[in-house]
Amino acid sequence: MERPRAHRGMIACDLDGTLLRSDGTLSSRTVASITAVQLAGWVFTMVTGRPARRVVHVAADAGLSGTALCSNGAVVFDLRSRTMVDGHPIEPAVAATLITDLRQAIDGVYFAFELGLQFGREGTYPRWINPLHAEAPVDERVADALELVASPVHKLIVAHPELDFDRLLNAVTAITGERAEVTHSARDFVEISARGIDKASGVRLLAERLGFEARDVVAIGDMPNDLPMLAWAGRAVAVANAHPDVIQVADRIVAANDDDGVADLLDGLV
Repeated sequence: MERPRAHRGMIACDLDGTLLRSDGTLSSRTVASITAVQLAGWVFTMVTGRPARRVVHVAADAGLSGTALCSNGAVVFDLRSRTMVDGHPIEPAVAATLITDLRQAIDGVYFAFELGLQFGREGTYPRWINPLHAEAPVDERVADALELVASPVHKLIVAHPELDFDRLLNAVTAITGERAEVTHSARDFVEISARGIDKASGVRLLAERLGFEARDVVAIGDMPNDLPMLAWAGRAVAVANAHPDVIQVADRIVAANDDDGVADLLDGLV
């Protein structure tokens, strides 16, 4: 697909901790800046660890249509039709082996998963870990993790009621090895995606469909799950409240999410 002549480039922007304020909302200034940058010819794309079902209301508030990349790049979601148009799941056999290995190595670990608009969890998994994510999920299933991953899942979520998060992350990373991608977007749980699937893979494929190269893409983020797309994009931007690893790789640091840092950046692109 050839790039539309009017398009100047692509902006790949994370949501939580980056575009959204700490209370989970969009400022009116940020909404105005998104509108302005789109009118100036930029493609603005949300790239998030959130599942598709939790992106629709953000898109409506921001006046966005088109495509969103959800579940850390595993799901390509059409905002207008509210349907998944492409997905890259973890195969059932891989997910089942990971769950078995993690259970054997980490006593008390529990799991949840995302599959398109569906959410599943074990009964031991706390229904709402993050208070900002407290809306009821669509089509929730509660069952043993091995039963839940009998079908391909787009993201496996791993948590523990007591274990220090860094110890949990290190253990999950070591046990998973090269079988899948391990990351995190918060310090409540660890996220696992299919091997080779991350925000960079999602952004790269979408950019190619639109006729863009890496040099045409501005990526904005705040957490380790943003690192792959920041490394791939032509310009990497971090908000001031970002994780130290993100700050270290950024080409530019803008104001924090609560201080309209993304809006500052977008205004400069117009």
